Amino acid sequence: GDLIQRVLNYVNMNYMNDIGIGQIASDMDVTPNYLSSLFHKKMGKTFTKFLTYIRMVKAKELLLTNPGLKVQEVAEQVGYYSTRHFTKLFLDHFDCYPSELHQKSATKQL
Repeated sequence: GDLIQRVLNYVNMNYMNDIGIGQIASDMDVTPNYLSSLFHKKMGKTFTKFLTYIRMVKAKELLLTNPGLKVQEVAEQVGYYSTRHFTKLFLDHFDCYPSELHQKSATKQL
């Protein structure tokens, strides 16, 4: 279980970088195959889906706490260089556009 915890910690610290299961596996001296199937078993989703999920959660936090940030800046801070791709993923996860979240946080003072 400790191995997956290490992966989670790694993702939490490096989600803004271009990370993949292969690189993490080699850091942890296991095969990418082993790590990705173990991860899937334990977490109920693939590593890639999990990484996307974490990035979306972080993006949502950024949008809510920094209404001044442009969507593009938020996308870059969580590791996406295509704002369109980021927006589509965000929409899939939260059923609203990043810009809508901005408006909400601007009107409702946190």
